[in-house]
Amino acid sequence: MASYLQSLYSDPDKYFEAFKVYQHRSIAMFDQQWKTEWETIIKGLSDRGVVQPDHDVRVLAVATGQGCREQKIIETLVKVVTASSFHVEIIEPVREQLEKFKADARNMTAKFPSLSFEWFENTFEGYMAKRDKDGHDHKFHLLVCVHGLYHMDDWTCTVDRFYDLLLPGGAMTNAISSGESGCGKLIVKYRDWEGNRADLLTSHDIASYMKTKELNYHVYVREDAIDVSEVFDETSAEGNMVLDFLVQRKHFRKYSPEDLLTKVLDFVKENSREENGKHYMSDAEVEIVVIKSK
Repeated sequence: MASYLQSLYSDPDKYFEAFKVYQHRSIAMFDQQWKTEWETIIKGLSDRGVVQPDHDVRVLAVATGQGCREQKIIETLVKVVTASSFHVEIIEPVREQLEKFKADARNMTAKFPSLSFEWFENTFEGYMAKRDKDGHDHKFHLLVCVHGLYHMDDWTCTVDRFYDLLLPGGAMTNAISSGESGCGKLIVKYRDWEGNRADLLTSHDIASYMKTKELNYHVYVREDAIDVSEVFDETSAEGNMVLDFLVQRKHFRKYSPEDLLTKVLDFVKENSREENGKHYMSDAEVEIVVIKSK
């Protein structure tokens, strides 16, 4: 048991530092696929009659960070859907990340006058508590959560509340790591090795929960790969950050028991391919899309 290891999510600065390094070592292979899939998701809002030309469209984006992916979704929405206005509520607890998103949003609203934003420097749980206290009961046409469920105190409760926040025919989307990729399989193994399942989720967990709730959902799978070469070099600062991100633990190499570290490194080595002197492990993102029943 090594449940005393500190979650990477507990330190936002370390998390985003490790995430940035991880991103730079990721081989982006699904940009066009992502664009096509999101156009399909958004067109579905019009096809189902959820959005009409004279509607005010409401979007909720949760745990956005600086909003790199969310900005693309919002811009696609404004371009694809005909509506009178678009109002987006943004929830992000880390001020520095939220301020970066706000700076980009100013350019977006200048480009698209029908678009407006409302900002909540808060967790989703804090946002909901304030919403309930203030008596707000408005619903959303689209809810977006990009790799945010890992951060929730109770992700099953969060998924339930996401669904409740939708208008009939609206779409709830959760992007999460695939349980079928090398990185996802490591997470599944690791949480058993450590003896702590908290905040270590894959698409298998979310899909299983959707089945228990008898929700109809669609899955988009986007294949990727991550350069893990430096993970094996204990002197590499960036390699150690990639390692931290793989298991979502802060300073994993420094504080992990030796047997747990060995299991992780052996798994990475056995499940990576070598190419031109580099080691790559398969990674994949799953977008789980649920449509609110009418």
